[in-house]
Amino acid sequence: MVSPHAETIVSDFYNLLLSIPDTAKFLHDAARLAWLREAHRKWLLALFQGPYDERYFQRLQRVGHAHVRIGLSAHFVYVGMNLVRQHLHRIIEAEVDPRERDDALKAMEKILDLNLDIIARTYHEEELRRVFLSQKLDSLLIRFSQRFTFGLSILLVVGLLGLSLGAVGLVVQDIAHIVRGNLSQGLVGAMGSVLILWVVIAVVLMSV
Repeated sequence: MVSPHAETIVSDFYNLLLSIPDTAKFLHDAARLAWLREAHRKWLLALFQGPYDERYFQRLQRVGHAHVRIGLSAHFVYVGMNLVRQHLHRIIEAEVDPRERDDALKAMEKILDLNLDIIARTYHEEELRRVFLSQKLDSLLIRFSQRFTFGLSILLVVGLLGLSLGAVGLVVQDIAHIVRGNLSQGLVGAMGSVLILWVVIAVVLMSV
């Protein structure tokens, strides 16, 4: 029943895609377009031929991966499937016995939803994979930067503590000059050493 209308459905499908700039850019090559039209026609007829087994599932996954690989948005998969759905509705309404029409419509809806679900799931899984890798890389960079910053902080504190000990040593040395009677040199030196020690202590406190 669908076979005589297949060419019309395929033509309308690709006319729609060619009218949209975001999808038309994938269809400029005439040979590629002819191959895609034939592949789409085979997919359309296979909708109602079955069997709906693992091989059928894998074929639909390959369709989804092909769309992801070329960078086609999942939005256009929904748009295209909706066009096919409208065509099939009209065929069933026009050609199926009214007593069997409801069953035919339900069967058609189920198989289209099955196809859409598998193809769309391929997009979502690919997006999740990319997000997971991105989050993993971001987490690795964050951990590295945290450890690197912590290491620099430790080195800074150790260096400042060393300066503090050196300043304390200068103060002790200047006090020794005062004790030995060299008052002027000892006082001037002690004042400078205390000032240096005060600055170093302030920097240590700010960095902790």
